[in-house]
Amino acid sequence: MKELSNNLQENIITLLIYSDDNCTLLRNLIPQDLYEGIYYEIARRTYKFIDEYKKAPRDHIFDLFTDILDGKDLSRKELYENVFANIVEFKEHVNIDYTVKSIKNFVSEQNLKQAILKITDLLETQDDEKLDKIKSVFNAASKDQINIFDAGTRLTDLSRALRFLDTDKEKFYTGIKELDTKDLTPARKELYLFIGLAGSGKTQFMINLARQSLVRGHRVLHISCEMSEERMAERYYSNLFGITKRYESYKLSRFENDTVGNLANISTHEYLPKTFFTQDGIRKHLTGKVLDSSYDLHNLYIKEFPTGSLTINGLRAFLDTLESSGFIPDLLLVDYADIMKLPGDQNYRIALGQIYKELRGIAVERNIAVVTVSQSNRAGKKAKKIAEDNVAEDWSKVATTDTIITYNQTDAEASLGLARLYVSNTRVGEQDRFVVLVTQAYRIGQFCLDSAMLPHTYDSHLEALLGKSIDEDASEKTPTE
Repeated sequence: MKELSNNLQENIITLLIYSDDNCTLLRNLIPQDLYEGIYYEIARRTYKFIDEYKKAPRDHIFDLFTDILDGKDLSRKELYENVFANIVEFKEHVNIDYTVKSIKNFVSEQNLKQAILKITDLLETQDDEKLDKIKSVFNAASKDQINIFDAGTRLTDLSRALRFLDTDKEKFYTGIKELDTKDLTPARKELYLFIGLAGSGKTQFMINLARQSLVRGHRVLHISCEMSEERMAERYYSNLFGITKRYESYKLSRFENDTVGNLANISTHEYLPKTFFTQDGIRKHLTGKVLDSSYDLHNLYIKEFPTGSLTINGLRAFLDTLESSGFIPDLLLVDYADIMKLPGDQNYRIALGQIYKELRGIAVERNIAVVTVSQSNRAGKKAKKIAEDNVAEDWSKVATTDTIITYNQTDAEASLGLARLYVSNTRVGEQDRFVVLVTQAYRIGQFCLDSAMLPHTYDSHLEALLGKSIDEDASEKTPTE
Protein backbone atom coordinates (compact mmCIF):
# COMPACT_ATOMS: atom_id res chain seq x y z
CA MET A 1 0.00 0.00 0.00
CA LYS A 2 1.21 3.47 -0.83
CA GLU A 3 2.51 5.38 2.19
CA LEU A 4 1.76 8.93 3.26
CA SER A 5 4.19 11.66 2.23
CA ASN A 6 6.48 13.08 4.96
CA ASN A 7 4.80 16.49 4.79
CA LEU A 8 1.33 15.00 5.13
CA GLN A 9 2.48 12.72 7.95
CA GLU A 10 3.86 15.70 9.88
CA ASN A 11 0.64 17.70 9.39
CA ILE A 12 -1.43 14.76 10.62
CA ILE A 13 0.86 14.24 13.60
CA THR A 14 0.52 17.93 14.48
CA LEU A 15 -3.28 17.67 14.48
CA LEU A 16 -3.12 14.46 16.51
CA ILE A 17 -1.02 16.17 19.16
CA TYR A 18 -2.70 19.58 19.34
CA SER A 19 -6.24 19.34 17.93
CA ASP A 20 -8.90 18.08 20.35
CA ASP A 21 -11.51 18.40 17.59
CA ASN A 22 -9.69 16.21 15.09
CA CYS A 23 -7.39 13.90 17.02
CA THR A 24 -9.87 11.07 17.65
CA LEU A 25 -11.21 11.15 14.12
CA LEU A 26 -7.73 11.05 12.62
CA ARG A 27 -6.69 8.29 15.00
CA ASN A 28 -9.63 6.12 13.87
CA LEU A 29 -9.29 6.96 10.19
CA ILE A 30 -5.61 6.34 9.53
CA PRO A 31 -4.15 2.91 10.33
CA GLN A 32 -0.92 3.05 12.28
CA ASP A 33 0.98 1.05 9.68
CA LEU A 34 0.60 3.87 7.12
CA TYR A 35 3.18 5.95 9.01
CA GLU A 36 6.86 5.34 8.52
CA GLY A 37 10.13 6.15 10.23
CA ILE A 38 10.01 8.50 13.21
CA TYR A 39 6.35 9.32 12.49
CA TYR A 40 5.39 5.70 13.11
CA GLU A 41 6.68 5.78 16.68
CA ILE A 42 5.17 9.22 17.38
CA ALA A 43 1.83 8.06 16.02
CA ARG A 44 1.96 4.81 18.02
CA ARG A 45 2.47 6.58 21.36
CA THR A 46 0.04 9.37 20.51
CA TYR A 47 -2.67 6.86 19.52
CA LYS A 48 -2.19 5.10 22.85
CA PHE A 49 -2.62 8.40 24.73
CA ILE A 50 -5.77 9.33 22.74
CA ASP A 51 -7.27 5.87 23.32
CA GLU A 52 -6.75 6.21 27.06
CA TYR A 53 -7.63 9.86 27.67
CA LYS A 54 -9.94 10.65 24.69
CA LYS A 55 -8.16 13.93 23.97
CA ALA A 56 -5.06 15.31 22.29
CA PRO A 57 -1.86 15.10 24.41
CA ARG A 58 -0.80 18.67 23.52
CA ASP A 59 2.35 19.56 25.51
CA HIS A 60 2.12 16.24 27.40
CA ILE A 61 3.59 14.76 24.24
CA PHE A 62 7.07 15.38 25.65
CA ASP A 63 6.22 13.27 28.70
CA LEU A 64 5.49 10.37 26.34
CA PHE A 65 9.03 10.51 24.97
CA THR A 66 11.17 11.12 28.09
CA ASP A 67 12.98 7.84 27.46
CA ILE A 68 14.20 9.25 24.14
CA LEU A 69 14.52 12.96 24.94
CA ASP A 70 16.45 12.23 28.16
CA GLY A 71 18.23 9.22 26.70
CA LYS A 72 21.85 8.66 25.86
CA ASP A 73 21.35 8.08 22.14
CA LEU A 74 22.22 11.63 21.07
CA SER A 75 21.50 11.19 17.36
CA ARG A 76 18.06 9.75 18.07
CA LYS A 77 17.40 12.47 20.66
CA GLU A 78 18.32 15.18 18.15
CA LEU A 79 16.07 13.68 15.49
CA TYR A 80 13.02 13.74 17.79
CA GLU A 81 13.83 17.21 19.13
CA ASN A 82 13.97 18.60 15.60
CA VAL A 83 10.64 17.04 14.63
CA PHE A 84 8.93 18.23 17.83
CA ALA A 85 10.41 21.72 17.44
CA ASN A 86 9.02 21.88 13.93
CA ILE A 87 5.60 20.67 15.13
CA VAL A 88 5.46 23.23 17.95
CA GLU A 89 6.57 26.06 15.67
CA PHE A 90 3.96 25.39 13.01
CA LYS A 91 1.09 24.00 15.11
CA GLU A 92 -0.94 27.19 14.68
CA HIS A 93 -0.31 27.28 10.95
CA VAL A 94 -1.39 23.82 9.83
CA ASN A 95 -3.98 24.19 7.09
CA ILE A 96 -6.64 21.84 8.43
CA ASP A 97 -8.82 22.01 5.31
CA TYR A 98 -5.86 21.23 3.05
CA THR A 99 -4.73 18.39 5.30
CA VAL A 100 -8.21 16.90 5.42
CA LYS A 101 -8.51 17.17 1.63
CA SER A 102 -5.14 15.46 1.22
CA ILE A 103 -6.23 12.63 3.49
CA LYS A 104 -9.49 12.27 1.56
CA ASN A 105 -7.59 12.08 -1.71
CA PHE A 106 -5.21 9.53 -0.25
CA VAL A 107 -8.01 7.34 1.11
CA SER A 108 -10.01 7.69 -2.13
CA GLU A 109 -6.98 6.53 -4.09
CA GLN A 110 -6.62 3.51 -1.82
CA ASN A 111 -10.36 2.77 -2.17
CA LEU A 112 -10.08 2.84 -5.96
CA LYS A 113 -7.11 0.47 -5.85
CA GLN A 114 -9.02 -1.92 -3.60
CA ALA A 115 -12.04 -1.62 -5.91
CA ILE A 116 -9.94 -2.57 -8.93
CA LEU A 117 -8.78 -5.70 -7.10
CA LYS A 118 -12.38 -6.62 -6.16
CA ILE A 119 -13.62 -5.99 -9.70
CA THR A 120 -10.83 -8.17 -11.11
CA ASP A 121 -11.86 -11.00 -8.78
CA LEU A 122 -15.55 -10.56 -9.66
CA LEU A 123 -14.83 -10.74 -13.40
CA GLU A 124 -13.38 -14.20 -12.88
CA THR A 125 -16.45 -15.54 -11.04
CA GLN A 126 -19.61 -17.15 -12.42
CA ASP A 127 -21.84 -15.07 -10.14
CA ASP A 128 -25.00 -14.10 -12.05
CA GLU A 129 -25.05 -10.83 -10.08
CA LYS A 130 -21.46 -9.91 -10.86
CA LEU A 131 -22.28 -7.04 -13.23
CA ASP A 132 -24.46 -5.36 -10.60
CA LYS A 133 -21.79 -5.99 -7.97
CA ILE A 134 -19.06 -4.55 -10.19
CA LYS A 135 -21.10 -1.39 -10.81
CA SER A 136 -21.82 -1.09 -7.10
CA VAL A 137 -18.15 -1.54 -6.13
CA PHE A 138 -16.96 0.98 -8.71
CA ASN A 139 -19.60 3.61 -7.87
CA ALA A 140 -18.96 3.27 -4.14
CA ALA A 141 -15.21 3.70 -4.63
CA SER A 142 -15.74 6.69 -6.94
CA LYS A 143 -17.68 8.64 -4.36
CA ASP A 144 -16.21 10.70 -1.57
CA GLN A 145 -16.67 8.36 1.39
CA ILE A 146 -14.87 10.41 4.02
CA ASN A 147 -17.51 12.31 5.95
CA ILE A 148 -16.14 11.54 9.38
CA PHE A 149 -14.47 14.92 9.66
CA ASP A 150 -17.96 16.19 10.22
CA ALA A 151 -17.92 15.57 13.95
CA GLY A 152 -21.71 15.65 14.18
CA THR A 153 -24.14 18.07 15.76
CA ARG A 154 -23.61 20.09 18.89
CA LEU A 155 -26.75 21.40 20.55
CA THR A 156 -25.09 24.82 20.77
CA ASP A 157 -24.83 24.93 16.97
CA LEU A 158 -28.39 26.19 16.64
CA SER A 159 -28.43 26.54 12.86
CA ARG A 160 -27.76 22.81 12.64
CA ALA A 161 -29.32 21.45 15.80
CA LEU A 162 -32.68 23.11 15.10
CA ARG A 163 -33.04 21.66 11.62
CA PHE A 164 -35.68 19.30 12.99
CA LEU A 165 -38.02 22.32 13.04
CA ASP A 166 -37.87 22.44 9.24
CA THR A 167 -40.48 19.67 9.08
CA ASP A 168 -41.83 20.61 5.67
CA LYS A 169 -38.38 20.09 4.18
CA GLU A 170 -37.74 16.75 5.85
CA LYS A 171 -41.04 14.86 5.73
CA PHE A 172 -43.15 13.67 2.86
CA TYR A 173 -46.86 14.21 3.32
CA THR A 174 -49.42 11.44 2.97
CA GLY A 175 -52.41 13.72 2.38
CA ILE A 176 -54.05 12.10 5.43
CA LYS A 177 -54.24 14.86 8.01
CA GLU A 178 -54.37 12.54 11.04
CA LEU A 179 -50.98 11.11 10.00
CA ASP A 180 -49.43 14.32 8.69
CA THR A 181 -50.16 16.38 11.80
CA LYS A 182 -48.56 13.73 14.01
CA ASP A 183 -45.44 13.43 11.80
CA LEU A 184 -46.35 9.84 10.92
CA THR A 185 -45.02 10.33 7.41
CA PRO A 186 -42.07 9.12 5.37
CA ALA A 187 -38.95 11.14 6.15
CA ARG A 188 -35.37 11.38 4.99
CA LYS A 189 -33.02 8.69 6.34
CA GLU A 190 -35.97 6.53 7.37
CA LEU A 191 -37.75 3.39 6.15
CA TYR A 192 -41.55 3.49 6.04
CA LEU A 193 -43.58 0.27 5.76
CA PHE A 194 -47.19 -0.15 4.65
CA ILE A 195 -48.73 -3.59 5.31
CA GLY A 196 -51.90 -4.98 3.78
CA LEU A 197 -53.52 -8.06 2.31
CA ALA A 198 -52.89 -9.03 -1.31
CA GLY A 199 -54.74 -6.73 -3.72
CA SER A 200 -55.73 -4.31 -0.97
CA GLY A 201 -54.37 -1.10 -2.49
CA LYS A 202 -50.73 -1.04 -1.42
CA THR A 203 -49.64 0.31 -4.79
CA GLN A 204 -52.40 2.93 -4.63
CA PHE A 205 -50.98 4.08 -1.30
CA MET A 206 -47.56 4.57 -2.91
CA ILE A 207 -49.04 6.48 -5.83
CA ASN A 208 -50.83 8.69 -3.34
CA LEU A 209 -47.50 9.40 -1.62
CA ALA A 210 -45.90 10.21 -4.96
CA ARG A 211 -48.68 12.66 -5.81
CA GLN A 212 -48.32 14.45 -2.47
CA SER A 213 -44.57 14.74 -3.05
CA LEU A 214 -44.86 15.92 -6.65
CA VAL A 215 -47.18 18.76 -5.69
CA ARG A 216 -44.47 19.93 -3.25
CA GLY A 217 -41.68 19.78 -5.81
CA HIS A 218 -39.98 16.58 -4.61
CA ARG A 219 -38.41 14.09 -6.99
CA VAL A 220 -39.90 10.60 -6.86
CA LEU A 221 -38.66 7.22 -8.10
CA HIS A 222 -41.28 4.46 -8.08
CA ILE A 223 -39.83 0.98 -8.62
CA SER A 224 -42.20 -1.92 -9.22
CA CYS A 225 -41.19 -5.56 -9.02
CA GLU A 226 -44.63 -6.88 -9.93
CA MET A 227 -46.33 -4.44 -12.33
CA SER A 228 -45.39 -3.22 -15.80
CA GLU A 229 -44.56 0.41 -16.45
CA GLU A 230 -47.61 0.61 -18.73
CA ARG A 231 -49.99 -0.43 -15.96
CA MET A 232 -48.20 1.83 -13.52
CA ALA A 233 -48.58 4.78 -15.90
CA GLU A 234 -52.31 4.04 -16.22
CA ARG A 235 -52.72 4.10 -12.44
CA TYR A 236 -50.79 7.34 -12.14
CA TYR A 237 -52.90 9.06 -14.80
CA SER A 238 -56.02 7.79 -13.06
CA ASN A 239 -54.86 9.21 -9.74
CA LEU A 240 -53.59 12.53 -11.06
CA PHE A 241 -56.51 13.32 -13.35
CA GLY A 242 -59.45 11.34 -11.87
CA ILE A 243 -59.95 9.03 -14.86
CA THR A 244 -61.74 5.66 -14.66
CA LYS A 245 -60.76 2.59 -16.65
CA ARG A 246 -64.17 2.32 -18.31
CA TYR A 247 -67.59 3.93 -18.19
CA GLU A 248 -68.94 2.49 -14.93
CA SER A 249 -70.54 4.13 -11.94
CA TYR A 250 -68.70 4.29 -8.64
CA LYS A 251 -69.57 5.11 -5.04
CA LEU A 252 -68.09 7.81 -2.87
CA SER A 253 -68.54 8.01 0.88
CA ARG A 254 -68.41 11.41 2.54
CA PHE A 255 -67.86 12.42 6.15
CA GLU A 256 -69.96 14.95 8.01
CA ASN A 257 -68.47 16.43 11.18
CA ASP A 258 -70.12 17.93 14.24
CA THR A 259 -69.41 21.40 15.56
CA VAL A 260 -66.18 20.31 17.29
CA GLY A 261 -64.83 18.47 14.26
CA ASN A 262 -65.64 14.89 15.23
CA LEU A 263 -67.19 12.49 12.75
CA ALA A 264 -70.96 12.65 13.09
CA ASN A 265 -72.26 10.92 9.98
CA ILE A 266 -71.21 9.04 6.86
CA SER A 267 -73.14 9.34 3.62
CA THR A 268 -72.66 7.46 0.34
CA HIS A 269 -73.38 8.72 -3.17
CA GLU A 270 -73.07 7.19 -6.63
CA TYR A 271 -71.40 8.94 -9.57
CA LEU A 272 -70.77 8.42 -13.28
CA PRO A 273 -67.30 9.18 -14.63
CA LYS A 274 -66.66 12.23 -16.77
CA THR A 275 -63.54 10.76 -18.36
CA PHE A 276 -62.50 7.15 -18.95
CA PHE A 277 -59.63 5.42 -20.74
CA THR A 278 -61.80 3.67 -23.36
CA GLN A 279 -63.53 6.80 -24.65
CA ASP A 280 -62.80 8.36 -28.03
CA GLY A 281 -60.12 11.04 -28.05
CA ILE A 282 -58.61 9.95 -24.71
CA ARG A 283 -55.01 10.15 -26.04
CA LYS A 284 -55.45 13.81 -27.01
CA HIS A 285 -57.20 14.52 -23.70
CA LEU A 286 -54.36 12.96 -21.69
CA THR A 287 -51.74 14.78 -23.73
CA GLY A 288 -53.38 18.09 -22.90
CA LYS A 289 -53.69 17.15 -19.23
CA VAL A 290 -50.00 16.27 -18.98
CA LEU A 291 -48.85 19.42 -20.78
CA ASP A 292 -51.05 21.67 -18.65
CA SER A 293 -50.55 19.77 -15.38
CA SER A 294 -49.82 21.70 -12.20
CA TYR A 295 -47.54 18.78 -11.23
CA ASP A 296 -43.97 18.80 -12.49
CA LEU A 297 -44.14 15.31 -13.95
CA HIS A 298 -40.45 15.48 -14.96
CA ASN A 299 -39.85 14.84 -11.26
CA LEU A 300 -41.30 11.32 -11.48
CA TYR A 301 -39.69 8.15 -12.81
CA ILE A 302 -41.48 4.79 -12.81
CA LYS A 303 -39.32 1.75 -13.42
CA GLU A 304 -40.22 -1.95 -13.63
CA PHE A 305 -38.00 -4.88 -12.79
CA PRO A 306 -39.09 -8.51 -13.30
CA THR A 307 -40.26 -10.19 -10.11
CA GLY A 308 -37.35 -11.72 -8.24
CA SER A 309 -34.68 -10.05 -10.38
CA LEU A 310 -33.82 -6.81 -8.57
CA THR A 311 -31.01 -7.10 -6.03
CA ILE A 312 -29.87 -4.49 -3.54
CA ASN A 313 -26.67 -4.08 -5.56
CA GLY A 314 -28.78 -3.67 -8.68
CA LEU A 315 -30.88 -1.02 -6.97
CA ARG A 316 -27.78 0.88 -5.91
CA ALA A 317 -26.38 0.67 -9.44
CA PHE A 318 -29.66 1.95 -10.90
CA LEU A 319 -29.72 4.87 -8.44
CA ASP A 320 -26.14 5.69 -9.44
CA THR A 321 -27.14 5.60 -13.11
CA LEU A 322 -29.99 8.04 -12.49
CA GLU A 323 -27.69 10.25 -10.44
CA SER A 324 -25.16 10.38 -13.28
CA SER A 325 -27.96 11.66 -15.53
CA GLY A 326 -28.84 14.37 -13.03
CA PHE A 327 -31.87 12.76 -11.34
CA ILE A 328 -31.53 12.23 -7.58
CA PRO A 329 -34.82 11.15 -5.97
CA ASP A 330 -36.02 12.59 -2.69
CA LEU A 331 -38.55 9.77 -2.25
CA LEU A 332 -37.87 6.15 -3.25
CA LEU A 333 -40.88 3.82 -3.49
CA VAL A 334 -40.01 0.11 -3.66
CA ASP A 335 -43.02 -1.97 -4.67
CA TYR A 336 -42.08 -4.20 -3.05
CA ALA A 337 -39.08 -5.45 -1.04
CA ASP A 338 -40.45 -8.94 -0.36
CA ILE A 339 -40.24 -9.88 -4.06
CA MET A 340 -36.75 -8.54 -4.71
CA LYS A 341 -34.06 -11.09 -5.44
CA LEU A 342 -32.65 -12.68 -2.31
CA PRO A 343 -29.16 -14.16 -2.00
CA GLY A 344 -29.45 -17.86 -2.80
CA ASP A 345 -27.00 -19.03 -0.17
CA GLN A 346 -28.83 -17.61 2.87
CA ASN A 347 -31.83 -18.62 4.92
CA TYR A 348 -34.85 -16.96 3.27
CA ARG A 349 -36.05 -15.07 6.33
CA ILE A 350 -32.57 -13.87 7.23
CA ALA A 351 -31.98 -12.72 3.66
CA LEU A 352 -35.32 -10.90 3.57
CA GLY A 353 -34.56 -9.14 6.83
CA GLN A 354 -31.20 -8.11 5.40
CA ILE A 355 -32.91 -6.49 2.41
CA TYR A 356 -34.93 -4.28 4.77
CA LYS A 357 -31.75 -3.30 6.59
CA GLU A 358 -30.08 -2.49 3.27
CA LEU A 359 -33.07 -0.37 2.18
CA ARG A 360 -32.86 1.64 5.38
CA GLY A 361 -29.11 1.95 4.78
CA ILE A 362 -29.83 3.42 1.34
CA ALA A 363 -32.18 5.93 2.97
CA VAL A 364 -29.46 7.04 5.38
CA GLU A 365 -26.48 7.09 3.01
CA ARG A 366 -28.37 8.96 0.26
CA ASN A 367 -30.43 11.19 2.58
CA ILE A 368 -33.73 10.14 1.01
CA ALA A 369 -37.05 8.76 2.23
CA VAL A 370 -37.64 5.09 1.40
CA VAL A 371 -41.07 3.46 1.43
CA THR A 372 -41.92 -0.16 0.79
CA VAL A 373 -44.98 -2.35 1.25
CA SER A 374 -45.49 -5.87 2.49
CA GLN A 375 -48.28 -8.43 2.59
CA SER A 376 -49.73 -9.55 5.87
CA ASN A 377 -49.55 -13.23 6.66
CA ARG A 378 -52.46 -15.69 6.64
CA ALA A 379 -53.46 -14.73 10.16
CA GLY A 380 -53.94 -11.21 8.87
CA LYS A 381 -56.78 -12.39 6.65
CA LYS A 382 -58.82 -13.25 9.71
CA ALA A 383 -57.72 -10.34 11.87
CA LYS A 384 -60.15 -7.45 12.27
CA LYS A 385 -57.10 -5.21 12.73
CA ILE A 386 -53.77 -6.12 11.14
CA ALA A 387 -50.89 -5.49 13.53
CA GLU A 388 -47.13 -5.85 13.25
CA ASP A 389 -47.32 -9.50 14.33
CA ASN A 390 -49.25 -10.17 11.11
CA VAL A 391 -46.31 -9.15 8.92
CA ALA A 392 -45.31 -11.89 6.49
CA GLU A 393 -42.16 -14.01 6.81
CA ASP A 394 -39.73 -12.09 8.99
CA TRP A 395 -40.51 -10.07 12.09
CA SER A 396 -37.10 -8.37 11.87
CA LYS A 397 -38.66 -6.18 9.17
CA VAL A 398 -40.64 -4.54 11.95
CA ALA A 399 -37.52 -3.92 14.03
CA THR A 400 -35.77 -2.26 11.09
CA THR A 401 -38.64 -0.01 10.01
CA ASP A 402 -39.18 3.46 11.48
CA THR A 403 -42.96 3.68 10.95
CA ILE A 404 -45.51 0.97 10.11
CA ILE A 405 -49.04 1.58 8.84
CA THR A 406 -51.40 -1.34 8.26
CA TYR A 407 -54.39 -1.37 5.91
CA ASN A 408 -57.66 -2.90 7.16
CA GLN A 409 -60.87 -3.37 5.21
CA THR A 410 -63.81 -5.76 5.30
CA ASP A 411 -65.83 -6.64 2.19
CA ALA A 412 -68.63 -4.41 3.46
CA GLU A 413 -66.25 -1.47 3.88
CA ALA A 414 -64.83 -2.08 0.40
CA SER A 415 -68.31 -1.86 -1.11
CA LEU A 416 -68.71 1.56 0.51
CA GLY A 417 -65.22 2.88 -0.31
CA LEU A 418 -64.11 2.86 3.34
CA ALA A 419 -60.92 1.55 4.93
CA ARG A 420 -59.10 1.76 8.24
CA LEU A 421 -55.42 2.62 8.69
CA TYR A 422 -53.83 1.36 11.87
CA VAL A 423 -50.67 3.05 13.13
CA SER A 424 -49.02 -0.13 14.30
CA ASN A 425 -45.57 1.02 15.25
CA THR A 426 -43.41 4.12 15.08
CA ARG A 427 -40.14 5.46 16.43
CA VAL A 428 -40.66 8.99 15.20
CA GLY A 429 -44.26 10.12 15.62
CA GLU A 430 -46.13 11.35 18.66
CA GLN A 431 -47.93 8.06 19.27
CA ASP A 432 -48.99 4.80 17.73
CA ARG A 433 -51.83 2.30 18.23
CA PHE A 434 -54.67 4.37 16.84
CA VAL A 435 -56.94 4.00 13.82
CA VAL A 436 -57.75 6.44 11.02
CA LEU A 437 -60.84 6.00 8.85
CA VAL A 438 -60.47 6.99 5.17
CA THR A 439 -62.79 7.25 2.19
CA GLN A 440 -61.52 5.88 -1.10
CA ALA A 441 -62.42 5.69 -4.79
CA TYR A 442 -60.10 3.25 -6.54
CA ARG A 443 -62.17 3.57 -9.73
CA ILE A 444 -60.68 7.05 -10.14
CA GLY A 445 -57.37 6.08 -8.53
CA GLN A 446 -57.91 7.78 -5.16
CA PHE A 447 -56.47 6.16 -2.05
CA CYS A 448 -57.80 8.84 0.30
CA LEU A 449 -60.45 11.49 -0.35
CA ASP A 450 -61.27 12.23 3.28
CA SER A 451 -60.14 11.00 6.68
CA ALA A 452 -61.13 11.05 10.35
CA MET A 453 -60.13 9.44 13.61
CA LEU A 454 -62.18 6.27 14.01
CA PRO A 455 -65.14 7.16 16.27
CA HIS A 456 -66.51 4.75 18.86
CA THR A 457 -69.85 4.97 17.00
CA TYR A 458 -68.33 3.63 13.78
CA ASP A 459 -70.13 0.27 13.87
CA SER A 460 -73.54 1.97 14.08
CA HIS A 461 -72.64 4.25 11.15
CA LEU A 462 -71.59 1.22 9.14
CA GLU A 463 -74.75 -0.71 9.97
CA ALA A 464 -76.88 2.25 8.92
CA LEU A 465 -75.15 2.38 5.54
CA LEU A 466 -75.39 -1.37 5.02
CA GLY A 467 -79.01 -1.63 6.18
CA LYS A 468 -78.10 -4.59 8.36
CA SER A 469 -75.96 -5.45 11.35
CA ILE A 470 -72.25 -6.12 11.00
CA ASP A 471 -72.71 -9.53 12.63
CA GLU A 472 -75.37 -10.37 10.05
CA ASP A 473 -73.04 -9.33 7.25
CA ALA A 474 -70.26 -11.48 8.66
CA SER A 475 -72.55 -14.52 9.03
CA GLU A 476 -73.28 -14.43 5.30
CA LYS A 477 -69.62 -15.12 4.48
CA THR A 478 -68.28 -18.61 3.95
CA PRO A 479 -65.81 -19.95 6.53
CA THR A 480 -62.93 -19.49 4.08
CA GLU A 481 -63.60 -15.78 3.81
